Amino acid sequence: METLRVKLRPGDGHCVVALSGEIDIGNLREVRWHLLSALEAGSSRVLVDVSELRFIDSNGLAVLVDVLERARSRGGELALLSPDERFRRTLAWAELSGTFPILESHPHDQ
Repeated sequence: METLRVKLRPGDGHCVVALSGEIDIGNLREVRWHLLSALEAGSSRVLVDVSELRFIDSNGLAVLVDVLERARSRGGELALLSPDERFRRTLAWAELSGTFPILESHPHDQ
């Protein structure tokens, strides 16, 4: 199993949370903590970079949905950044296609 790595890159009104490796039941608390920390730090928009994420189980998807709902309840947003085809298939399998805003690249790179 590949170790989870998390990098936070705060920006103006947003925070990129880059996740790489694997998310499963063993590291859900860490993932939730980082995502909620980005919201608590005042970022109205959390961009979750999943371009280097190799695996996420249903528990990990549930964390993303929970944080998305929390962000929206505060007038914010959680978007997925650069999901590959495998990640998109996982969303479809879990019937979550269309749940998250998806960005192909960081808005400042466009």
